Formats: sequence, C-alpha cells, structure tokens
Amino acid sequence: MIFLYKYLNFHWIIRCLAVVFLLINLTNCAIFQRKNLILVNAVEENLVPENDSAKIWASPFYIPVGILAGALDVFVVHPISVIPKAANDTLNALWTDRNNLPYVTRMGLIPFSVLLSGPMFTLSWSYHWLFEDSTEESNRIRPNKILTTEEWISKLEIAIESNSNEEIGDLLNLCEPNSKTDKQIKLLIKVYQKYKSNSRLNLSSMALYCLLSKGYYNATIEDFVVQIFLEDHSLDIIFNHRNNLVAYFIQNRSKKGSKALLEMLSDESLHYRWIPFIIDNLFIFGYKEEKDEIINRVLKKKYNI
Repeated sequence: MIFLYKYLNFHWIIRCLAVVFLLINLTNCAIFQRKNLILVNAVEENLVPENDSAKIWASPFYIPVGILAGALDVFVVHPISVIPKAANDTLNALWTDRNNLPYVTRMGLIPFSVLLSGPMFTLSWSYHWLFEDSTEESNRIRPNKILTTEEWISKLEIAIESNSNEEIGDLLNLCEPNSKTDKQIKLLIKVYQKYKSNSRLNLSSMALYCLLSKGYYNATIEDFVVQIFLEDHSLDIIFNHRNNLVAYFIQNRSKKGSKALLEMLSDESLHYRWIPFIIDNLFIFGYKEEKDEIINRVLKKKYNI
C-alpha cells in the first residue's frame, strides 16, 4: 500500500508538472520564445547535423545536451538577463521624480519607495522572465536599419498615434543631421509638444536635437524656437538646452530671435538665472535696437551686470 501510495503520488506530481508546462507553452511565455533560448539555439546551430540520417544517429548525443541547455536557458540564463529590465522598471516606478515634486515631498516618499522596491522588483522580474512577449520588441526599428524619408515619416506618425514611446525613441535615433521636409519638422515639433512636460522620458530632448542638429535656416523652425523661449522658458528642459536653442538664432542672425529674448526680459515671472544668459547672447547676435534697449535698462539700474 505504501509503495502504491508513493507510486500514485509520484505520477500525480508528474501530471501536474506536465499540465503547468503545457499551459506555459500554450500562452507563448517568454521562457519558451526563441530569442530567449540562447543555449538551445547554439546547440541547434553547432551540434545538430543537417543530414536526416546523421540527425537520427546523433540524436542520443544532442538531445540530452539540448535538454540541459534548455533547462539552463529557462532557469539560469534568461532569469539573469532580465534583471536589468526589472531594475529599470523599479527605478522608473519608485525612484524617478516624474512630477517635479517639492524636496520635502520627495524625502517623505523615500521610506515607501524603500519598502516597495523589493516587491516591485520581484513582480517585474517575474513578468519579464515568464510572460514578456517578444512580438512588440521584434517589430521595433533596428537602430542600424536605414529608412527612406517616407518610411521614417510613416512609422513616426504611427508610433505617435499609438503612444509607442520606445519606437519613437528608435526613430529619433535614426534621425539624420540634414535638412528636414516640412512633414518631418511638423512631426518633430509634435513629439516635443507631446513629451515636453514628461521629465521621465527623454523624447522631447531627442526631438529638439534632431530638429536643430544641422542648423540650416527654416522659417517654421525659427518660429518654433521663438515660441519655446517665450512660452516654455520655465521648463528645465529649455534651460538645459538653452545653448543649442540660442545657437540657432546666432547661426542665422535671427531678428525674431533677438526680439524674443528681449521680450523675455520684460516678463516679470522670468527666473533670474535667465538674465545674464539673455544679455550675453543679445550682445553676441542681437541688432542695434536690442543692444541699445539693454544699455538703457542697465543705465536705469534695472539690471546689474
């Protein structure tokens, strides 16, 4: 009876394991996706013969090796490879200041971030190990893939509409430092406007870099940079990119640009950190009337330089 109990119990365990593996396989889990079976792929490429007869004779050798490789892939190689993804998810979710919170509020959230980091990392790691689908990643743009202008525009339009942040980033990385079509300029401006207030993502900065990388004159870009200085100068992203932005005015000796910077000085809400930067650059590329206005304001003791 004891032997029969052990026998039935053993087979019950085997049946349960078989059902679990079958369900995992049917749900297309990450652990069985080809891209995550590195050692199994190596066994197939290097140990499995191409000839059918040779496959049969060599099967006693490569099948056990393949099973061992699969076990290592599933329980060692792949779990280790997704640790950076889980760590990144944890940092973004718990340790990234998305809303520019005040200092005291951020300090108050630290104990909660510490307490939740372990569970968050575990959940994210389990997801990436077991359930992450490779379909979306395989459909993303390869960084070294060359796209025509029309293809780039089409894919960026789709990515923007579908809020595919990773694909937008890939496409912006493919941005060539050359003259842009009107359609490209409008899309890059759209990306900037969409993500300019999102400090967690770097897409607005990438769009600005792509737009200004060549420095050639374009009336739409000039108006856009003027608008940025007049409307978005309170954003840290604009202050951080101030040199690249004003370089566009300097390269093109922009009349609109000099007037925009002078207008910023009239804004009472303008942060004091902008004042020396604006004055210095107006004397570099500004026109006589702007320079005279600065001198008059200094004489009236409005600014200290």
